[in-house]
Amino acid sequence: MSITSSRSAVLAALFAAAQLAACGGSDNNNDAAPAAAPVASPAPAPTPAPEPAPTPPAAPSPAAPPAAPVTISPLKVLTYAVTGQAAAASSDAGTVSGPTANGATLSLGDQGTVVFTVDSSGNGLVLTTPDYLAVNRFAGSVLMLCDATATPGATTARYVAVAASVAEGGVAAEVVISASALAGQRLFKLADCAYQSVGGSQGQHAAADENSLYLEFDSSGNASSNASTTTHSAAQFSELLANGAATAEGSHFAAYRFTIDGRPRMVIVERGLYDVADAASGFVRLWLPQ
Repeated sequence: MSITSSRSAVLAALFAAAQLAACGGSDNNNDAAPAAAPVASPAPAPTPAPEPAPTPPAAPSPAAPPAAPVTISPLKVLTYAVTGQAAAASSDAGTVSGPTANGATLSLGDQGTVVFTVDSSGNGLVLTTPDYLAVNRFAGSVLMLCDATATPGATTARYVAVAASVAEGGVAAEVVISASALAGQRLFKLADCAYQSVGGSQGQHAAADENSLYLEFDSSGNASSNASTTTHSAAQFSELLANGAATAEGSHFAAYRFTIDGRPRMVIVERGLYDVADAASGFVRLWLPQ
């Protein structure tokens, strides 16, 4: 081989090596892999907001207190019109004291006093006294006092007391002088602290029923009764009420109206003689609504 050929071969080899170096090639002919892009760090997961604390249930609204009942009681100071069994007596001013250690005291004017023990803890109002049986209506606004006896209904009614005025609370009676105010009313007979039938006493605590004696007023105020064959026109009965006149049988009537819960309730007090010839044979009765 000539020197020229050898020099040419060496130059060719050097030129090829320089090209490879300039192109970044390698002796295994594989292309270089491109540099990987940097991977971003994953964003941290958002911190969950704390759950709100549960709202406690609202406290229930307190129930409205029940309306206070109207209190009608002889423990309050009431003034009564007191009718005695003596036919000559119309009425005396009677009063009931406030509560004392000994009970409530009903003054009967010149005829003394009655001391009540009052129990209003149960249903209704119970009046007791060692001297009398006591029946009350409208929670003490109307009283009937009868001589004490072991047999209710076999006694003699001594007094009827109707509340004429009250110092506080309670219900006072309005005097009625016209039969027209009684129109449509049926009132039942209470004598000797018991309702009465044709057969006699129905017992102190019995309610009036279809056998009870009654005084009835028609739509015009004319009066009739299953206790008597006597009738009175509205004008005649108004005369009895307005002037205190006596019937042919010797009875006197006084009528009263109570307004209870917006409703008128009528009461009639009757006094007279069992025997018109005997001034000592007096009686006093009540005619009451059912």
